Amino acid sequence: MLKRKKNFLLLEVLIGLSLILICLVPLINNPINYLLSEIKILEKIEYERISDFVFSDIKKDLLNNTIKWEHIPKEKDKPLEISFKEPISFSLKNIKTKKVTAKYSIKTVKEKISPEGNIYRLIDIKIILSPLSREKKNQTYQYNVFIQKITNNDQLK
Repeated sequence: MLKRKKNFLLLEVLIGLSLILICLVPLINNPINYLLSEIKILEKIEYERISDFVFSDIKKDLLNNTIKWEHIPKEKDKPLEISFKEPISFSLKNIKTKKVTAKYSIKTVKEKISPEGNIYRLIDIKIILSPLSREKKNQTYQYNVFIQKITNNDQLK
């Protein structure tokens, strides 16, 4: 009495492979989604870092009087808009390099004259970062700064 061996059918093999693949999809899909969300968060952090860098440059220009007091618009005037000539590039975890163009506008929110005659302004600085690739919308960051007009008498003190 010989026992007869049963062969696997092609259908049984395909069913087995499909069950294995169905079990593997969540194991592969979750790390990919985590990586993509991490890249988005890193991109947001880089945009904030670039805007802080641009803001520090603006503050330095205000302090060094590169942006003159006369050029800063008064309360109801049109804002002063300045664009950077070169795009700013940054890299995300050696995955991809992105380039953004930066421009900013300065407008006076409020102006006040002290009893001593000093002129103070609260200025609003709006920094707009635009990616060169059209995959994302512009990112806007807003800062407020108090500035004082320095006269020749103040510099001598």
